[in-house]
Amino acid sequence: MDIVVSRNAVVKIVRNIKKEYIERDRLKKIEESSEPITDEEWEIWKEEEETKYACLTEVEKGVLSLDAAVLKEEWTPCTEDLPPLSYMSYLTSDSNKIIGIHAIDGNGEWIGTDVPIKAWITLPVPYEAES
Repeated sequence: MDIVVSRNAVVKIVRNIKKEYIERDRLKKIEESSEPITDEEWEIWKEEEETKYACLTEVEKGVLSLDAAVLKEEWTPCTEDLPPLSYMSYLTSDSNKIIGIHAIDGNGEWIGTDVPIKAWITLPVPYEAES
């Protein structure tokens, strides 16, 4: 039996797991701290957490490169969610119903377009000739 999953659904699950782990660690840090935690300490802690859970970011990248045979592609409206990885190209549909390829920056803004992007979908895996 083949399992067909939505790429976007899997990425959302991975993101939520990462958020839960970081929140759990944050609460533990607050609980164990005998003094108030400074803004500088929080910034250092955030960097450490990103490093600690970098493997989950790698899982996201792996999901995005899975073979299309196990994935169900679907357009995601930008009102529901933005792409999971910044500075990676996505197939987009804008308000003029034109399909293009765009990347999103770290602030959630689409790069290289003045027309509002309405929906996105991950690009397919590149063609590889059979030998």
